[in-house]
Amino acid sequence: MQILRSGTNAAAPAEVDRLNVPEALDPIAETARDHGLATLGYSETPYVTADFGLSQGFDFFEEVPRTDTLHSRNGKVAPVDSAARIERMLDRVSATNPQPFLYTCIF
Repeated sequence: MQILRSGTNAAAPAEVDRLNVPEALDPIAETARDHGLATLGYSETPYVTADFGLSQGFDFFEEVPRTDTLHSRNGKVAPVDSAARIERMLDRVSATNPQPFLYTCIF
């Protein structure tokens, strides 16, 4: 997750340790936004969520809860149309910014 939080290489221990990202490093979404890109984040994993601070810097960040991804009311797998959800996010910004930064995490 260091690369999402800081845009740095996770193998560079001098810059980032495995648990903490120094305040001096901006999340990659903030850097993209500062360069004029609309920033979109989409996650279907319980580990890439706003609860962990990973939505920071995104103009739009959508989470699909794990229970929505795995189960329906009758116990069968509920389909999630990830492509349609992401397409709707892209449509939100396409008129104002044709080159958005899009981060997706789908499992």
